[in-house]
Amino acid sequence: MSKQEAIKAGLKEAVVQLAENVPGLSSLIEGIRTYQEDIQEQQRQEFILTLDKKVSEVENVLNKEWYKTSDGKEIANKIFSSALNSEYNDKIDYFANAFINSAQEFNQFQRLKFIEVLKIVSKPALIVLSKEYELQNQRTINDTGEVNLPALIKNLDMDPHLIESCVKELYNIGVFSSVIEYSESGNKKSYFQSGTSAYTEFTERFIEFIRDPRIN
Repeated sequence: MSKQEAIKAGLKEAVVQLAENVPGLSSLIEGIRTYQEDIQEQQRQEFILTLDKKVSEVENVLNKEWYKTSDGKEIANKIFSSALNSEYNDKIDYFANAFINSAQEFNQFQRLKFIEVLKIVSKPALIVLSKEYELQNQRTINDTGEVNLPALIKNLDMDPHLIESCVKELYNIGVFSSVIEYSESGNKKSYFQSGTSAYTEFTERFIEFIRDPRIN
């Protein structure tokens, strides 16, 4: 018996034992299983429809040949398996964007890292990141790149403490950083005090990976 078969057999035995010990639980377990299957099917359909709509609108610039490469297949598998995970249901649109954008000029390590970041980052933090992207594009060449929390609070219809929490979240997972640039020797070249959130090249690349490819 394989490990997977052993797990299934053990689970089946546990369900039977639970049903004997807790009257009425078997119907509840079956209901949960059916519900999960329905949710998974709905999510699968939503992702496919979302992806199909976006692909059809950028088909003329889509690098279709890349998806046939070993890198392309690896990334496609990771994105699909993530997008179909019910835990990430609220980020289906971002995974569809990532699938299309992944064929652009990223190295494979970046793609793999960005997928992992997308899996763990919260939806509110992505909204905050999108607004910071807009604000950064409005700033002058003399701006430092430091995340302007008051500007985010002013421009977002969200609780200020939630926005602050999202900025900290983005810093903790590496999307924001206190180091703007490293020298060729690996030392910090341009940086803020540790703990200060700033918009970096890594931030920019992550946004390029997850933003809607239909928007220039």
